[in-house]
Amino acid sequence: MQEVEAKRKLTPADGAHVFYTATFLVGSYIVKSNYATDCGKADLGLFVDFLFYGLLIWATFLVVSLIPRYKNENLRLFFNLLDLVYGLFHVALVIYTAVLFNSKDASDCSRLAPQAHLLANVYIIITGFTAAVVILGFSLWVFRRFVKPSDMTGFANQYDV
Repeated sequence: MQEVEAKRKLTPADGAHVFYTATFLVGSYIVKSNYATDCGKADLGLFVDFLFYGLLIWATFLVVSLIPRYKNENLRLFFNLLDLVYGLFHVALVIYTAVLFNSKDASDCSRLAPQAHLLANVYIIITGFTAAVVILGFSLWVFRRFVKPSDMTGFANQYDV
């Protein structure tokens, strides 16, 4: 029995995953290899290391999971679970970096490690915006799923003139 078949085409979400991963993987590699990440007590090196190695593992996962299509339901469930773990990794990394930036020890980071500081700022903004869109979409999905159109009829009559 053949467990793997070729995927017909990639979805826009798959392309977004690849673009996001490639962009931040290259950025974190450049900062990690060429620039200082130490800015006193608030060391951005840990953030850059977590980002680089986490995205390196995720890029490997993308190659393994995006090219073939797996028929085994347990394997597909496992890949979906890894997708959730990856999302939680980014949420935790955004929270860690935001807390690091709001600490009083991080006041010299923009002067002592400007490249790492810029990478962290861009990462927080883009990942935070993406998380906000996902949370908004999930909230709308839950709202539409549990609120039936018949429940909303009283609201429509309220604003009729």
